Amino acid sequence: MEKRSVFVLIYLIACLVSCTTDPSLQNGPVRLSWEESSSGWKISEVLFSKPSGGKVAVNAPSGMMTVLFSPDLPAGPVDTVIYNNQGKPFPDKEFTYIQSSWRQVLDPVRLNTAGTAFSFFPENVRSEGNALVFSRELEIGRVEAAWEIDRDREGAFIVTISLEASQPGYYSLASPDLFYTEPDELAWGIVPGHYQGRQITDDLPSSLVYAQGLPAIPYIARENTLTTLTSILSNRQGVSYSVSVLPGYGRDPWATDQSTHLDTRLGLSHMNRNGRLTPTAYYPLLNHSSAKLAPGDRVSFTCKYTVTDQDWFSLLKQTATQDYQLENFLSLKESSLSLTHRIFNLLDYSLDDETSMWNEMQSGGMKIGAQSYLGGVESSSGDATKNSDIGAMWMMANLTNLTDLKTKRLPLIRNFKLQQIEGEGSKISGAIKGQYYLSKSDKWVEEWGDHTEPIALTYYNMLDLGNILLFDPHDEELREVLSLGAERLLNWQKSDGSWAAGYLKDGKTEVYQDLKDYRPTFYGLLVAYRILGDQRYLEAAIKGANWLLEEGVQNGYFTGVCGDTRFVNDFATAQVAQALLDLWEITGNETYKEAAVFTARIYTSSIYTHPIPDKRSKVVNGREVPDWAISQVGLGFEHGGNLGSATGRGPILLASHAGLFLRVSQLTGDPYFAMLARTAIWGRDAFLHPENKVASYYWASMNAGAGKFPHHAWWQIGMLTDYLVAEVAYRSAGALSFPMGFFTPKVGPHKTVGFQKGEIFGKSASLFFQKELVSGSSPYLDYLGARAEEEEVYYIILLNNSAHGRTEQLKVNLPHESVKSKPFSLRNYDATGKSIDIPFNHGEVEIDFPPYSMRVLEISGH
Repeated sequence: MEKRSVFVLIYLIACLVSCTTDPSLQNGPVRLSWEESSSGWKISEVLFSKPSGGKVAVNAPSGMMTVLFSPDLPAGPVDTVIYNNQGKPFPDKEFTYIQSSWRQVLDPVRLNTAGTAFSFFPENVRSEGNALVFSRELEIGRVEAAWEIDRDREGAFIVTISLEASQPGYYSLASPDLFYTEPDELAWGIVPGHYQGRQITDDLPSSLVYAQGLPAIPYIARENTLTTLTSILSNRQGVSYSVSVLPGYGRDPWATDQSTHLDTRLGLSHMNRNGRLTPTAYYPLLNHSSAKLAPGDRVSFTCKYTVTDQDWFSLLKQTATQDYQLENFLSLKESSLSLTHRIFNLLDYSLDDETSMWNEMQSGGMKIGAQSYLGGVESSSGDATKNSDIGAMWMMANLTNLTDLKTKRLPLIRNFKLQQIEGEGSKISGAIKGQYYLSKSDKWVEEWGDHTEPIALTYYNMLDLGNILLFDPHDEELREVLSLGAERLLNWQKSDGSWAAGYLKDGKTEVYQDLKDYRPTFYGLLVAYRILGDQRYLEAAIKGANWLLEEGVQNGYFTGVCGDTRFVNDFATAQVAQALLDLWEITGNETYKEAAVFTARIYTSSIYTHPIPDKRSKVVNGREVPDWAISQVGLGFEHGGNLGSATGRGPILLASHAGLFLRVSQLTGDPYFAMLARTAIWGRDAFLHPENKVASYYWASMNAGAGKFPHHAWWQIGMLTDYLVAEVAYRSAGALSFPMGFFTPKVGPHKTVGFQKGEIFGKSASLFFQKELVSGSSPYLDYLGARAEEEEVYYIILLNNSAHGRTEQLKVNLPHESVKSKPFSLRNYDATGKSIDIPFNHGEVEIDFPPYSMRVLEISGH
């Protein structure tokens, strides 16, 4: 570091002495040079030196600056009809939830047509400290851009843009243009949380709503759904270039005592105002209150420019981890309730008929059971019911052996599933009648619209029944219904391997033809293959996956599964990654693993990484909490972009992706995924209902709890269990592992476990959950139990879910009387299987836990 600092100082002195004649800056492999022209100072060269030797002079250097100005507050949206790729007005009128949001998409400030653009090259340059300062006097004010190298990152430059107004009005500063990429030179572009892809598209609904490609207009994406404050482009010269807004300029989503999530101050685009491809930041937005200036008022903001031969994902991670200090968040986190205890509280809530809003009804000559669903469902009069995470229910019945769950709930839920699926003789046998059952009208309906979807068949037949059959493999009736679903998927699969987005109930007339099925529909056939063993299902799954890879994944195109928002891209993207991982495990084809990792990388752009969490005091519902406790950082979208729920409600607490991210981290060795998983899960107590400890769904709800979504508790159980099992595998580098089932329908990729024995340091063992298996521990310590029955050996797996080391004094409550009545011995292992001696006295033990560590207690009967 000392040597580099000396080099930087010597270079800066040489640079600044000659800056008035030949200004330039060099940081590591990147050199920026300016030259004076008749129109002002232009960047004449962006030169990149490759590590392997040779230099790349990046095409189309610029240096142009832009200020947007409006004498009055810009007008709001006007009624404009936009057509989809089928020539129909978008969105359809029946999608009432998204109409107002779509109208805001067409706001002139977002479309980057508001105000007047003053684009220019600076006329003066001077040295000031370590910076080169370029300036120009405009009729609306004096503008400066101070450029200096970033001493902490090679190839990066810090640029501060400032303006002193000379006229009253509204001002927005744009980051200067470093260089341009022509559309045919584009290799990849992403504005995280809004859109990504390899192509520019004129299809505005596809890009601005579904994130499928970069829009052909200089659209300004607003920060309330910008997950990482950066815009990144990669060109075919092998150079990637990002512009990131540094901390201190974005909104605080909960500034004092209420949500300020919509106080959007800045925006990012993949284009400048003139429609040239170049990452661009805007601050403040032209219609924000801070944009209003009087003569003599000043405004400024600071960006970081990075030029590298690394890919877009490396740049995204740098912004999140270095500029926004992601890892430091983990050291701030505190907990008052362990994840293990959260699971048991969630079970208590879910098995209480009143709190879980449990209903028992008659349908089709059967008694069925389900939970009330009080969210938006077409045709519902408050009588919609639903079951979620069927796999988690059967998993918990097996892991806990709870009698009420096994005898009172599961039989009625099984009947619910049988009634939900179209039987033989139906035109769409094997498909589902609808996601929701309306008890007053004895009717099954979809969330929105009278149709059926292949992805819904995959979810509510194949995944639900597949998970049940992992635990009850001899249920012949369910096997037959699963087979009906597999055959329906085969029947609906097109010759290229794809599926339609949906059909009318005749099973033939396609609906939503503007959408491609960039969803994990093929996974249903993979489930059928694992359960039924028919090779045809595997071949069809491979065919479907290959189409998805070629048409969707490699282009960054994904479609969502939430009907009320017209299938805006959502957490189904994470399911695509998990489905591809499962296909890789079955086939051994590395292409699927690589595609899964690529998809997981894209999904990280659905996770908030700003603003930096801290310890400032905030007020939530009359109680003081630290800022970090209610931070959005680490949480992901239900759906984001311009129309998703995240626009107003922020991210969700249901971090189903956490287990997947740990699996990807284990596969790739990239700790970023593990970091994101932990920031999502740890220390979220401020969002737990004070009485039942069920987490709220939306961030904006804070600690209101499940509310009208009681079934979410089962998803939370599944999510937390998957996370804990994934942490065990990750920290032990696979020395402790348990076979995984299928992921849950709809909300993400968390998977079932416990239907088959796993391994603990090479020994076969079965998982179990027991309340108070370990007592006296801190809320940072989580535990799982496992049993090797043949050897009368019990294992207690202990996880320190904290960035800090700690000493825990525990009491081990042995799980079965047969062991309690015998002498026993104890061994303590670290995550590698190395035995660590510890004193053990009548079930009490003291253990030292380093940060992020795991210990395994082995209890053997004599």
